[in-house]
Amino acid sequence: MANEFELMKKVSINMATYPKTRRYCKQVLDGLVDVKCDIVRVYLNEYTEIPDEFPKGDKFHYHLGDENIMDSGKFYFMQPNEYYFTIDDDLLYTQEYFRKSLEFMKETGYVAVTTFGKVLKPQPRHFVDVEMVVSWRDDVKDNYICNVAGTCLSLFDTDKIYFNSNYFKHHGMTDLEVARIFQVRQFPIICRAHEASEVKYLADDFKETLWDRREELVEKHDEILRSVPEWDLFEHKRVLWLTNYIHDTLINDEKITRSGQYLWIRSMGADVRRWAQIRDKESINDYDIIHMNLAPNDLDLALEVRSILGEKSNTKLICQADHGVDVMNGVFNFQLFKQAVNAADYVIGVEEMQCRMLRFLTQKPVIEINNPVDVEFVRGVQGLTQENRVGVISHRYQAHEAYLGQAFDRLCVPVDLLAYQGQDAIRLMKTYDTIYGDTDYLNFLRLLTKYKVLVDGHLSYSIGRVCMDAAALGIPMICSERSETAKVLYPHTLVNPYDVGEIRELTERLLNDIVFYHNVVSTALERVAEFDMFKTKTRLLNHLSND
Repeated sequence: MANEFELMKKVSINMATYPKTRRYCKQVLDGLVDVKCDIVRVYLNEYTEIPDEFPKGDKFHYHLGDENIMDSGKFYFMQPNEYYFTIDDDLLYTQEYFRKSLEFMKETGYVAVTTFGKVLKPQPRHFVDVEMVVSWRDDVKDNYICNVAGTCLSLFDTDKIYFNSNYFKHHGMTDLEVARIFQVRQFPIICRAHEASEVKYLADDFKETLWDRREELVEKHDEILRSVPEWDLFEHKRVLWLTNYIHDTLINDEKITRSGQYLWIRSMGADVRRWAQIRDKESINDYDIIHMNLAPNDLDLALEVRSILGEKSNTKLICQADHGVDVMNGVFNFQLFKQAVNAADYVIGVEEMQCRMLRFLTQKPVIEINNPVDVEFVRGVQGLTQENRVGVISHRYQAHEAYLGQAFDRLCVPVDLLAYQGQDAIRLMKTYDTIYGDTDYLNFLRLLTKYKVLVDGHLSYSIGRVCMDAAALGIPMICSERSETAKVLYPHTLVNPYDVGEIRELTERLLNDIVFYHNVVSTALERVAEFDMFKTKTRLLNHLSND
């Protein structure tokens, strides 16, 4: 299947090194000069300057590490829209190794591919407590599902899995840290069939390896291993996130971080396709799950997909209603909408009132599951210095922010307007101290950290995307009582969005009452874990397996 987005996806090779392996590292880098890729990145631990003998050119990028993060430096550079290889500084890699791994990933849709895999015992006592090891030194004829990948020989699709060195509690043991992330997210790691000749070991005379340091590191290994109650192997599900209409900037630039509908892509490890770009329409039968957002432009598409799959297909079609009931009522052709939900095997709604309407329209199973949020990612955002300011969230679907502005008249602190989506802010310039226009999601999260109090008076019976972000960041938020998510996360600060008196009263209390402030924050921080994208994924898969 052709994928227009894949045409822009980079192939990167990423390494971490330090001075003791300098002579081997040079050989490895020299061997990469003629390898076909877009960029080679090297994290230089303990170096103060880039060695003269290392190859130069546009393809090679060197980073002088501010601290020694050891092999975690391989993941320092991770970003979206890449096939992301991680390698070691003492292995010589052939073009065949990179080509075969890349082809295998594209063919199978796996999130991670390796040629050095391990299967740990369900409750391992140490990192070598394994049930099986698939060695890179031997010819291997079969593919094996593993739960640990040697990050010296791994490839990741960063549109489906994202993390970086900030996610690791301990450096120097990326194999286990990455394995932990995959266990939490319930993704399988595939060790593909391979030949020993694809890679050559250079440092037979070098003896400062992880194995030699195993007694020194045993407590850290044990901490990582015990953080997973039981190590498991996960089934590979091929998931297609399908649309006839995609917000290009969200998909190309923000799909790894965007809270809400687009984060289902990463939660499920899905391929992203425009219907128009699929030449062989019958090929959609190769997927286990097809996930569609029932936007107004995609209603006919659900019917088209069902006609191709047929009524008894093993492929499960999931149609999700992303809009609140009031928005659905205003923009959808309800006759067509009813046909679309009846074409699905499962229908997802994100809030109670919406699900009641969906059950009225169809006899198909309606699942109430919140849109996901990547709690770990949001908490890892490098924030700004918090100021004694109030931030009001603006939404493109309404003009209620002008009314909300009355709550802050002559407040003792500045009040800014933050446009989550859209730029309809000129009319509000006199109401707020500062107007921040439409921004990308990562910068929006950073901007939130500037405020001591946030206010979201959305009028819709909505999904509460911003309040999930605020909760993960540990910022108190005054929320509309119409938000189902806010009812869980911020029960102490729910308001009628038209009650400007109560909004002002709660704002002043949060600014001045430290005990109340910390109570609101601690409740949100504790409860937001239930909205995490991987718990969301588990709930959805459980529904599919139980019906």
